[in-house]
Formats: sequence, C-alpha cells, structure tokens
Amino acid sequence: MISRLAGLTLVLLFGMASVGQSASFDCNKATTEAEIAICGDPELSALDEEIARVYFSLSKDGRYYSDLIKSQREWVKFERTIDAYDFKRRLAFLRFGSHLNTCLRDISGQKWWADCEQQLSNISDECQKLENYTTLVMNRCLSAYIEVLYLVENYETTAWLERNNNDGETLSLFNHAYDLWQQFTKSDCSWQYSFYRDGSIRGLIYGYCMSGHLESRITLLHPWNVR
Repeated sequence: MISRLAGLTLVLLFGMASVGQSASFDCNKATTEAEIAICGDPELSALDEEIARVYFSLSKDGRYYSDLIKSQREWVKFERTIDAYDFKRRLAFLRFGSHLNTCLRDISGQKWWADCEQQLSNISDECQKLENYTTLVMNRCLSAYIEVLYLVENYETTAWLERNNNDGETLSLFNHAYDLWQQFTKSDCSWQYSFYRDGSIRGLIYGYCMSGHLESRITLLHPWNVR
C-alpha cells in the first residue's frame, strides 16, 4: 500500500476524532483533485506527510493550540494551493507555531520571549538553508514566521483585553494606542520597502521590519497575560 498523508484535507476539516486511529490516506483511493495531485507528486506527497506530522504533534496544552488548529483548517479549506512553494511555507509556519505554542505556554510567567528566540532562529536557519539561502526561500520562510507572529500577537492582544475588560478608561487608551501602533507599523515598514523598491531585497526589508514590530509587541503583552 502506498500510504500518504494526502488525506489531511479530510482530517482537518472534520477533526481528528472522526478518522479514528488513521491519519494517513491511501493514494489508491484518492478521489479529489487535490488528493490526486498530491499523490502524483513525490515532493508534494513528502511535504504533505511532514505537514501532517508537525500538525498532529502540536501540544494540546500549548498556549496557541486552538488558534493554530483553526488556522490550519482554514488553510486547507480556503487558502492552500497545490504547489511546493505553498506547502513548504505552511510547513515552516507550523514549525514556528509549534515552538511558540510550547515555549510561551508557562502560565507562571517564567517563560519570556527571549527564551524562545534561539530556537526560532534555528528553525529559520533550517528553513532557509534547504535551498541555499536564496532570496525566494528567505522571503518564504520570513513570511511564514510573520504569519505566526500575527497569530500570536492577536492572541496576546485579545487576552489582554479580556483580562482588563472591567477597566474602561485603560481599555479606551489601549485600543487607541493599538490603532496608532498598527498605523505606525504599516507606515514604518512601507517607507523602508519604498526606499528599496528597486532592489530584490525589498520584501525582506519589509518583512524584517514587520517581524521586529510584532516581536516587540508580543514581548510587551505576553508577561501581562501570564500573571
């Protein structure tokens, strides 16, 4: 039997419990266009299997588990394109997400962003070196990282709002500051992108700018939310 995890579509849409013990898909029984395409491409098939492996290894006790599950299901249902670039990008997203899911889960407040940085750097380096640090692969890895940062930032912002929902004055100021932060972040990174618009690294310039702002905000909010 040629077993592949191309059935990830069904697994993610209907949940792990509905498929019993099996997390694989028999390519001899592939029926959808996506399943047939994945099974017919050795690279996509291997990537699909690795995506599923990381997905199913996500810690259910992690801080961002529910959000990562939701994001993955939406990717499969609405966003996924059947090509190696998108699959590699998604694999990087899950690896970054899996690490932060466990690294920042400590509710005692003993885990800080700095404790997660080295492994994030390792994941990024592994992602890029697979294809010799080309601009294309660097952009792909960075965009996957930024998507995870947005997920984490949204979680931490929502958590802060829920913790402080009885303090109307502070909430009003927080929301105003958040709007300003979003405007500033976009403007700050956009002018840098514009400055390098004729160069091949413009995407990286914008991406590193965005990741820096998101990391700073997470570093600020996370300690407040684990007290």
